[in-house]
Amino acid sequence: MVVERIVDRRSNLRLFNFYDPYHEEKMFSFSSDKQPKQLHTREQMIMFHSPVIESFFGAGFRKMSIIRHPYYCQLLLQLVHGTQLQLSYTAIGRLLPIANRYKVYSVVRKCEFRLLCLMKNDASSETLQEYFNLALRYNLKTLWNVLLKRVTSLKELKVYTSQMNVGTMPGEAMKKVAQRIFSFG
Repeated sequence: MVVERIVDRRSNLRLFNFYDPYHEEKMFSFSSDKQPKQLHTREQMIMFHSPVIESFFGAGFRKMSIIRHPYYCQLLLQLVHGTQLQLSYTAIGRLLPIANRYKVYSVVRKCEFRLLCLMKNDASSETLQEYFNLALRYNLKTLWNVLLKRVTSLKELKVYTSQMNVGTMPGEAMKKVAQRIFSFG
């Protein structure tokens, strides 16, 4: 018998147990040389959320090696299973590349929502530049729109966009920047 959930009394969260393996036929595993060495999840859940991992099943793979950051892979699995975590900016910065790589867009959106919450409390210009960069890199459209609305002048907008690679900016993001430029005129 596998214990599916663990109650963390410190944070008052019900965390899912990914340490104990399930029945072999219904399981997908992540392995690492760092702790935790093995993470196990039900194949249905991960296949539903990640078309990339679903394609691994089609090729007969049931195990995947995670070279870096097994802790963030564990966070990804917690979020996929519906755990409501209060992620830090740093955790989001490490989690977004993993979620984006495996096309786990539900986790990308949860990270975006958390960034919106964090941004309300931290509005320095250096931090906003970091938020702009994340929004552009991971195509976080809602965050992008909220950030553009916070810009109060054309001069400020130039400062933020001058530090971005405008040549690689998606067309939709470029349109929003152009709209914001014309709103100052």
